[in-house]
Formats: sequence, C-alpha cells, structure tokens
Amino acid sequence: MDSLDFSPAARWIWGQDDAVSQNAWRYFRRDFSVAHDIKKATLLITADSRYECTVNGHFMGRGPARSFPFSYSYDVYDLTPTLIPGETNNLAVLANYLGDHTMMYIRGRAGYLCEIVLEDAHGNVSRCPSNAQWKTAPCLAFNPRAPRIAIQLDFEEQYDAQLELSGWDARSYDASNWLNAIRSARWVANPGFSLSGAQSRF
Repeated sequence: MDSLDFSPAARWIWGQDDAVSQNAWRYFRRDFSVAHDIKKATLLITADSRYECTVNGHFMGRGPARSFPFSYSYDVYDLTPTLIPGETNNLAVLANYLGDHTMMYIRGRAGYLCEIVLEDAHGNVSRCPSNAQWKTAPCLAFNPRAPRIAIQLDFEEQYDAQLELSGWDARSYDASNWLNAIRSARWVANPGFSLSGAQSRF
C-alpha cells in the first residue's frame, strides 16, 4: 500500500434532515465487502467537529485531534484484525457538529470524511470512500439544545439512553430505512482549509 492519503473519490458528507444548526449528532453506516485474501485494511477518518467509530461492533477510537482549519487532522486506523475475510463488514460512526467556536475549536461546516483502503495478498488495492452511498440518521439520544459548559468549552453531553437506536453500530443492524448521506457544504472549495498531519492510531 503506497499511500495513506484520501483519494479524490472521498467526499465530505452529512445528513439532509438536521433540525438544528448547533450541537448536531448523526449516525453513519456503510457495509463493505472484504476479500478472502485480505492483507491490509486501513481507515482514514475525520469529522467536523468530532467522531467515534466502530467496525463490526468493535470500538476503534474517537477524534480528530485538535487542529487548525489550514491543517485539519485526520486519523489512521489499522482495521485488519477486526475484519472478517470473505464477508460483508460494517463501519459505523457517530459524528457531532458543534456549530460554534470554543477555545479549542474554530467553527467550520458540518461534515464527515473517511476512506477504507483494502489491499489483498496480490497487491490489489480497492477503496471505499465516504459518499452518497452511506446511510445516515440523526442521533436523538443527545440533547442538541444542551447549554454550553462555559464560553471556553463546548456543550454539555446530555444523553438519554431510551432514545438510542439499539444496536445501531452492530454488523447485523438493518439501516435500510435510513436516508442516504448528501455532499456536505464542508466540501465547498475553501482556500484556507487543507487536510494534513494524520494521527496514526495503529
């Protein structure tokens, strides 16, 4: 595998049914096929403002690291040990968009960006990027109208477990009734924004 950069096919995505402009929470899911002879699987991922991700129900991590818009961080995970060769696998993500400045975050636009890079034993590489094929739904378990902790910090995480979609991050979960993601305004050309400085999570 010769590169750990995003390909041009990877798109910033978000949902089309947000009811709030600040402290918005969303689920994202994508099934993807893995070859029997998989050699290496790598995930590149970031979000504005933050994410948590699981693969086949196994928690992988959260991010991205604090960074400036002109050098926005993305994370790199080795997915190889968590995948099931020859089967359909799943990546599930919970993303949160702050929508307001803090002392640690400069407000951007809601968006989620990722790419799964798969290499088989023969050196063939395939990619599964974030695009309109991803499924997404609002996460109602977090209160989007929770108050700010302080002017320096972001919002309280007020969580109601009764509103969580049970098993939403499990490999077997059926998300067929979720809407397809749409291209996020985060993707609009911005001369002051670039991706760099991948944080390795191997």
